[in-house]
Amino acid sequence: MLSRVLLLLASSVVTLCCVLLALVSLSFRKWFRGAHVRVQCQHTPLNDAVLKRCVLLRERYFPTFWGGNGHVQSLVNGLLRPPPSVPWTTKELENDNGRFSICTASPDNATPSTPAMLLVPGITGNADTPYVKSFAAKCLKMGWRCFVLNHRCCVEEKLAQPRWFSLGCTEDLRTMTEYCVLMYPYAPRVLVGWSMGSNIIVKFMGEVGDELPCWADEVEDMISGGNLEEDDNKHNDA
Repeated sequence: MLSRVLLLLASSVVTLCCVLLALVSLSFRKWFRGAHVRVQCQHTPLNDAVLKRCVLLRERYFPTFWGGNGHVQSLVNGLLRPPPSVPWTTKELENDNGRFSICTASPDNATPSTPAMLLVPGITGNADTPYVKSFAAKCLKMGWRCFVLNHRCCVEEKLAQPRWFSLGCTEDLRTMTEYCVLMYPYAPRVLVGWSMGSNIIVKFMGEVGDELPCWADEVEDMISGGNLEEDDNKHNDA
């Protein structure tokens, strides 16, 4: 019995080492070769102006030598680097599907016209998800106000109605957007999503069309961050 356990343990260790070796080899290959970032977006005046200022998107990308593979980046970022602290304030909102929560944070010396980032995490995500907190912390440092949609059943809160998180439901995003417009009607706003969160944003944009609710007069387009930039392996979401 003991010998079988030791054999199973040894085979598991060998398999893990092979997987890590493969990831590291791919990482070094990507580090030496580099890659051009491919940008996929609709060519509007706003998007073209944003891309024109993003000089790095036109250069060849060379990742850190140990992190050229997306899987390695995810492991290192999730296990070895703790997320920053973000001073979230939780707010409950309600629509026809019942109550849900969002989290907000404002930079120092914020004003009613401070630009806002409306963040939509990927599947099972919320404001405490590490990649959301890392992105929000950088936004706050740059002077942006942040709103985060907490997907239903993905935070520690009571489920008030028999309604769970659905990838095809945009009502919660619409409610958060309308709340942001109500609170800060003159603030420029940008929508950013990760993974399935970007799909929810695109679906929402298709549903509202030209009736996009009360964005600042000079900002009529939204950027879906999950589909803004992709590298050759399509593993990086903006």
